[in-house]
Amino acid sequence: MNQGAIPALVELIHMSDYDIQYYSAAALSNLAVNPKHRAMMIAVGHFDVVRQLVKLLSSKKDRVIENPSDKT
Repeated sequence: MNQGAIPALVELIHMSDYDIQYYSAAALSNLAVNPKHRAMMIAVGHFDVVRQLVKLLSSKKDRVIENPSDKT
């Protein structure tokens, strides 16, 4: 299965740059809206997407902690 950008976005969450973390989480959030993409996220076996996103909750930057999809 071609997993596209999902593995790369998960890897970007590990970066120390807060903007990269924020935008990676936002992209994953946007992808998760589509059931097909959610299934792909689950299929990425060696990447624990949820665990990585939960780790962002301990970020030192409020922007990273906030849900990007809540912004209007």
